[in-house]
Amino acid sequence: MSKRVAVIGLDGMPWHILVKLVKNGAMPNLKKIMSHSTKGILKSTNPPITPTAWTSMTTGVNPGKHGVFGFMKLTKGTDLSILNSYDVRYPRLHEMVALMGLKSLCVNLPLTYPIYKIRNIHVISDWMAPILSFYPEKLRKYAAIYPEYMLYHFWSGQEALQNLFEDSIKRVEAINIMIEELNWNVAWIVYTEPDNIFHGWYEDVFTNNIILGIFKKIDETIEKAVNLSDLVMIVSDHGFSKFDYLLSINTLLYKLGFASKTWKRKIKEVDHRPIKFKEKRVKIKIPSEIYKFLSLKQIKFVLKKVFSFLSGGKDIRAEIPSIDLEKSKAFYLSHTNGIWVKTHTLIKQIIESLRKTEGIKGVWRREEVFHGPYVSLAPHILISPDYDNGYQLHSSSIYPDVIMKSTVYDHHPDGVFIAYGQEVSPGWVGNINCEDIVPTILNYLDLPLPVDTDGKIIRGISSTPEKVRYYNYLNHWLLSRRLYKLKI
Repeated sequence: MSKRVAVIGLDGMPWHILVKLVKNGAMPNLKKIMSHSTKGILKSTNPPITPTAWTSMTTGVNPGKHGVFGFMKLTKGTDLSILNSYDVRYPRLHEMVALMGLKSLCVNLPLTYPIYKIRNIHVISDWMAPILSFYPEKLRKYAAIYPEYMLYHFWSGQEALQNLFEDSIKRVEAINIMIEELNWNVAWIVYTEPDNIFHGWYEDVFTNNIILGIFKKIDETIEKAVNLSDLVMIVSDHGFSKFDYLLSINTLLYKLGFASKTWKRKIKEVDHRPIKFKEKRVKIKIPSEIYKFLSLKQIKFVLKKVFSFLSGGKDIRAEIPSIDLEKSKAFYLSHTNGIWVKTHTLIKQIIESLRKTEGIKGVWRREEVFHGPYVSLAPHILISPDYDNGYQLHSSSIYPDVIMKSTVYDHHPDGVFIAYGQEVSPGWVGNINCEDIVPTILNYLDLPLPVDTDGKIIRGISSTPEKVRYYNYLNHWLLSRRLYKLKI
């Protein structure tokens, strides 16, 4: 009988929070297995964001081979569009095992919409999808009780948090029923709740009973996975931290004379915001020159209170000039950690300026970070802020200063890795890469590894065969995709 592997993804979970949750009794089932597990720091991708990291983790290759470098892609020069599954250029684990005749279950893995309908897979689409979708038809009864994800952290109040909790109860129920009733060899489940919570309620995690209740519900899936699987992995695509300084790369480019600003915004967020909260926020345009004054903590507090009183409870947010993609010679896009440069002769000068900027720890050309056929889709310059000293990259807007003192809660590149099972040797394995997960699981299932994998087998999880086998999953997958397109 084939082994079973369950992967529970906790989006955005850092070690320092997970350890406290376990110690405080919020995740009792995880606590039972912690001392018997292999553990390590799962190093995220550059950038350490959801689509890029989860795609590397489920393909076993770097972004230069799978083509996902952020939430958005540039088309026709400066047009932007949100990515979907058609932009993923490499098979994910649930597809690999299905191609080899095993059965897989995949829930809420980013960029699974539209679903490729391959035999042996069971998929419920992700929070980035415009609509909740599923395949095959027999998943309809589970999808009926599985709520769509909403980005409640945009309204970080108790009402939004309560709604997140109620959705989480239904989501855990649907997932637990699925993993118990369906036939699968690999189950990959992603819970986006941690990332949602940390963006909106980071300081309240250990004092808010609703938040603790959400983690206790998610912990029920860990118990279910342990009872039904031979190997359980708990992973996060990145960590989370508190930052004291924001770096505005577009402001630097503007001051260098390479960027232009505009009030016309091309960059839009994935709009998974609850309808009943949408009318509670009002944006007001503020020129960059006076934004610095109005953003002072005391002044901002008074303005918000006065506006809320006069508007009947609405929230006011400042809107400042954004980067003009058409007129700029170079521009930074939010959630990519990178700069696109239209005039390539400027790359060297921009890199030199970045390396002299406080709060930036690393700067590279894209060819130094990625390798593969899709490197040309990446930004020309990659930036790593000094995360551990409190610096974080900011949005695509243009601010008065390059460095702003402001407290934010955002992504950190250090995620979580935990593996538990009878063939797992307990211990600390140190740093591992996102790309290491796929070869480790395939090896555990006695399946061949991808011929061009960028990962390695993590030590301490079963024994490595005398001779590791390899297979060209990419070619097989591309053929199945062509057949799928012919059918539709």
